[in-house]
Amino acid sequence: MCLNQRQVAVRDRRRASSAPGARVLHSLAPPQPDGGSWQPRLFTTDESASIDSVSEVLIPQTDTPWARAASVCQYIDWVVSRTAEEDPADPLPRVMRDGLVWLDLHNRTLFDGQFVDTGSA
Repeated sequence: MCLNQRQVAVRDRRRASSAPGARVLHSLAPPQPDGGSWQPRLFTTDESASIDSVSEVLIPQTDTPWARAASVCQYIDWVVSRTAEEDPADPLPRVMRDGLVWLDLHNRTLFDGQFVDTGSA
């Protein structure tokens, strides 16, 4: 059986997601101040959806926690928002946003849609 590049990448990411560090992300993202449902601190709803889709591709559902179960999107939003609060000159928030814009533009060119719509297919 010959695997294409995407299948090989998914297989390799599944192996990596079984590492002990992949299991602790959920506990690292802080709860919402009001105890309600999660709302992004820095990213827009669309940006958060793209981050969620990217993380789902990188950490797929297997017998170990996957990106959504581990709240990877919430953790990324929390880390990047703290970076922006602590050092407004830090380029990380802009780099993240620019990367999400590039991802969507590139995906529109290749697949005629946003990554959030086609990335985890």
